[in-house]
Amino acid sequence: RSAQQLLLYQSSSLTAHAAHARPGVPGLIHLIDDGRPAAGEAWHAQTLPGSQTSIVFTPSGKIALAYQDATPVNLMLANYDPITLATVSRTVVRPLGSAGFYPHLLLDQAGSAFVSSASIKAATAQLSANQLMVDLVKAP
Repeated sequence: RSAQQLLLYQSSSLTAHAAHARPGVPGLIHLIDDGRPAAGEAWHAQTLPGSQTSIVFTPSGKIALAYQDATPVNLMLANYDPITLATVSRTVVRPLGSAGFYPHLLLDQAGSAFVSSASIKAATAQLSANQLMVDLVKAP
């Protein structure tokens, strides 16, 4: 079993072998999704979080990311706090098993997240046709 990670690089130019940031340890590489399932979720032999990603800054200064976890093919929404150097939330927005293609994230001033993405019929037998989805999610 393997798990790839979704990482956020902090730099105007990437530095080889930069350290991973965590509380008390400065670094330029920030872990957003470790590729492991959340409590109660099924384990996948391999995960590929962040294969397609949309990133915005929240009004409170956090970093919101809408992305596809490509192995279960779920649309995900994560919120990273650069002050605490931690992902403060990670939510499955659309768990169809064919969701999250070409995500685009927009936040409004009230803190609502609008996430558009495509669901592709060829990725699963669960869909009868390709679909364009727009989800409204309370910002994490």
